[in-house]
Amino acid sequence: MSRHGVNYSGNPCGFQPQNLIKIPHKLILFFLLKKYILITVYLYGFLLGAGMTIPVTCFTT
Repeated sequence: MSRHGVNYSGNPCGFQPQNLIKIPHKLILFFLLKKYILITVYLYGFLLGAGMTIPVTCFTT
C-alpha cells in the first residue's frame, strides 16, 4: 500500500494524475483486488491502453 502511495505522490514511473481523475472507481477496485494484482494489471492494459501499461507495470515491480 505504501509503495503505491509513493507512486501516486512522487510519480517515479511518470504516472499521470489525469488518469487518476478518469478512473477513481477503478482505482478503488484496484486496491480492493490487490491479491489479483496481475489480473488487474492486464485488465488495465486492455481497458486503458498503452498509456497506462507502463505505470501500472511499475506497481508490480
